[in-house]
Amino acid sequence: MCDVGFCFDLYADFSGTSKYYAQFPDRERFRIYLPDLRRAEVREMLRRVWLDPGSLDPVLRRAEVTQDIAALLARLATALERRHAPAHVATFLMRCIFCMFAQSVGLLPAGSFSRLLQRCRANLPGFVPIVGNFWQTMYVGGFSVALEAVVAGFNGGLFRPGPHGGADPLPVGADELGLLMEAAGKD
Repeated sequence: MCDVGFCFDLYADFSGTSKYYAQFPDRERFRIYLPDLRRAEVREMLRRVWLDPGSLDPVLRRAEVTQDIAALLARLATALERRHAPAHVATFLMRCIFCMFAQSVGLLPAGSFSRLLQRCRANLPGFVPIVGNFWQTMYVGGFSVALEAVVAGFNGGLFRPGPHGGADPLPVGADELGLLMEAAGKD
């Protein structure tokens, strides 16, 4: 839609039915004011709206990001399985993936898990106790010293020790932490 001389409002229906139009890309950024046209990224997005609208489908973007993260985590799993039992590696990765998800959807403070991993980069021996403390707090809820924030309790058992492994994270090397940080940096 266009309000001549003022703005463009973008709406999209990627279902192909013309029944489910919604503000695009979201409720906060669907309006493009005329001065915004000076920015190259805005012009590029409008070019795609007209010439390749399917490339803007968020489902495709999510699939692409999921594949990227899966590839990073597969490399991490392969490296960790050289030193640890596959079941322990799987539990470690499930916990990390849940933390990434919780960060992305706002169940944890924005960017908190990524920042925690960044701090561990400078203190690699501290990875196990720092992340372990964080996971213990995630199990019961409360103030996390590792995050320096209050964390909700996720008591579904994922962060509880059991037959799948202990509550502590697996030790990682610098390259492995790098893979984990790269995966956590994606939304």
